[in-house]
Amino acid sequence: MEMKQRVQHLIADVERACIKYKLNMTIYDGKLAFVDQESRHIVATWGPQFKLSEESEHGGE
Repeated sequence: MEMKQRVQHLIADVERACIKYKLNMTIYDGKLAFVDQESRHIVATWGPQFKLSEESEHGGE
C-alpha cells in the first residue's frame, strides 16, 4: 500500500473514532486536542514525544 493510501486510511480511522466517541479534534498549544462535542471543552491533549537519532541531529554527518 502506498504512503498516500496509508495516510488516507489513517484519516478515515481517526474520523470514525471521533464520531464514535463524540469528540472533535483541534490544535492547542502545538498539540492535538480532543474536544467534547457537548461541553465544548478540551478533555485531553496529545503531543507525541520522540527523540531524533544522532544522525538526524547532526544533519547526517
